[in-house]
Amino acid sequence: MDRKIEIMKIAGKILDEAMRYAASKAEPGMSLAQLNQMIESKIQQAGGYPGFKTVESYSWGSCINVNSGLVHGIPHEDVFIKLGDFITLDAGVLYENYHTDKAATFRLTENGPDYNHPFLRAGIKALRATLQKVKPNVSLKEISRSIQNQIFAAGYKIVPELGGHGIGHHLHEEPMILQYVQPGIKYPHLRVGQTVAIEVIYAQGEVEMKEAADGWTLETADGKLGGMYEETVAVVEDGFLIITAESLERTCLQ
Repeated sequence: MDRKIEIMKIAGKILDEAMRYAASKAEPGMSLAQLNQMIESKIQQAGGYPGFKTVESYSWGSCINVNSGLVHGIPHEDVFIKLGDFITLDAGVLYENYHTDKAATFRLTENGPDYNHPFLRAGIKALRATLQKVKPNVSLKEISRSIQNQIFAAGYKIVPELGGHGIGHHLHEEPMILQYVQPGIKYPHLRVGQTVAIEVIYAQGEVEMKEAADGWTLETADGKLGGMYEETVAVVEDGFLIITAESLERTCLQ
């Protein structure tokens, strides 16, 4: 295995375990800052560094969104979760100069995190189906088409301004991976050894976004649910290797 991918697999395991831990400990009355602290502490205890802290002007190890939140949610000390909330955890790990990135949405129930709501199952299905499209020489157009078709078929909408990206020495690298097929552009093809973060970011209602007063959080303008699933994956000779989960069945914090 390529040394880069070996290192990123270590980082991916650290990230996956930190996020699983935080999700498992989520309970009503907990602040977003407490969830963030759990993620940061687990990452650092395992020898990693919270990769999101390398983003200019961002001071937290994770982004946490609730209900209508889509991306970039600041984990505020004065925002508290409650039963029935849809919570998105999004975080990264920097380890030996390589980044990984992962996100998942769950619903907080009396029995802990739950993923069986139809809105959530649609995002999980879309990401898993798309990950299986990753292989050498595949056009990113096929990745975009997969996300678009899966989400539309489920009756929801992708957020076109947001998408996946390359990842490696930097948290965000080229290429941007669109969630829809845009006519008239030339799509690059995946190559062996390339590492990318595949993201499914979608809405229950309309896709227009608004920015919260904190200057970071983006949420649905109509107040309906937003969801996000993301895994970092490597292109290998025989297809794909998921870096931030043990297997396809263990993606999306399942």
